[in-house]
Amino acid sequence: MRGRPLRQLLFRLHALLGVAACACQTPHGSPADPADGGGCSGSLDAADFACVLRVDGAVTDLAGAPVPHAAVSMCSRQCYGAAAGADGRFSIAVGAFLRSSDYALHVSGRPDFADVYAKVPVPANGAITLASPVRVPRLPASGPPLPAAAGPALQLASGDVALDIPAGVTFTVDVADVAIGPLGRQLRSVRVPLDAMPDFARSVPDVAALYALAPPGAASSAPLAVHLTNAAGLPASSIVELYVLDDDYRPLPPTAGSAKHAARAHVSADGRTIDTDLGEGITSLTWLVVRKSP
Repeated sequence: MRGRPLRQLLFRLHALLGVAACACQTPHGSPADPADGGGCSGSLDAADFACVLRVDGAVTDLAGAPVPHAAVSMCSRQCYGAAAGADGRFSIAVGAFLRSSDYALHVSGRPDFADVYAKVPVPANGAITLASPVRVPRLPASGPPLPAAAGPALQLASGDVALDIPAGVTFTVDVADVAIGPLGRQLRSVRVPLDAMPDFARSVPDVAALYALAPPGAASSAPLAVHLTNAAGLPASSIVELYVLDDDYRPLPPTAGSAKHAARAHVSADGRTIDTDLGEGITSLTWLVVRKSP
């Protein structure tokens, strides 16, 4: 999948199954003083690198209840990860010199909750500590299955979201969703209240609506037209822009955890739906941000 090396996918599968995994060196025993790099492998390659011993945070649902056993990974050129405990808290062992701006945090609450990415702050005293919990919305219990092979054109719908699947389109899903079974291929969407907006969406001005889609990161072989219920009551025939949550770790700094423009759309003449323009669409199931055009 674009922007997702195999080692990252394997980590997510391992974490989903409750197995800690890491694609790098992990410290053992009590770490030394981070001020002199004690406990960190590698070398201080640049002035903006710092010794990172661990990453601490918590995962909750939108109501603030803990999401137990969520898989959390911090990735760039290498990955570090852990599973959250029963209280939703996690602590990822790192023990390396890193530039924190090169990393993004991926949180997976599969299969019940949506995935999300977040940027990470700079470390303090060897620790990167999230100032607030990562909030993930609960997904519907089921939805229509994505086609397992190329077939005729069809439309799939879940909640306020419908997708046009062109004839011959195929999907690639994350290995973690393959491990889930049939549910891992079902289209599920949930509208997220704007007061629960994740950090990436806050960079988009004039947000009118926000949706989380699953299976997260499922990639289509061709663009999918999007149809949304106009729950925000945008004016009929008005212009709308759609943004998605980027998941690409390849650039430095990575664009994973950032909002990316995906498609142009219009509110229908009767004001009931928001529909992508001809030839526009999305190629990955992720978060959808609806922006009112200025």
